[in-house]
Amino acid sequence: MKGFLLTVSVNSYFGPSWQLEISEGDVTILKSADGISTEKVVCELNRRTVSLLEKQLADAGVFAWGHHYLDCCILDGTSWSVVIRSGSRQVESCGTNGYPQNWPDFMRILHEHLGFKNSFTSFL
Repeated sequence: MKGFLLTVSVNSYFGPSWQLEISEGDVTILKSADGISTEKVVCELNRRTVSLLEKQLADAGVFAWGHHYLDCCILDGTSWSVVIRSGSRQVESCGTNGYPQNWPDFMRILHEHLGFKNSFTSFL
């Protein structure tokens, strides 16, 4: 578990936004339905859960993501960024209306471990 960091930021134009940080086992989630008011959720993941999360992210191929994904045909959509550091592996990726092919797998893994199933539904 030592050295694990995951940060995710998803921002929708005139829509819901959220930010997630997992540092070791400490989890902070900031959610905004309207871009103005923010709800903060803080919790912890145990060592076993963090280890499983790291393994599932690696198995899903997130460390092979490209640096930037873009769908230039959509103007006012969603921008996102992800940083993951796990031991000697790391990835920094972002996008504007474009996503890696395995983005749904990434989101499913987050849902599975964080239990906030309804909070991220619009971003699947």
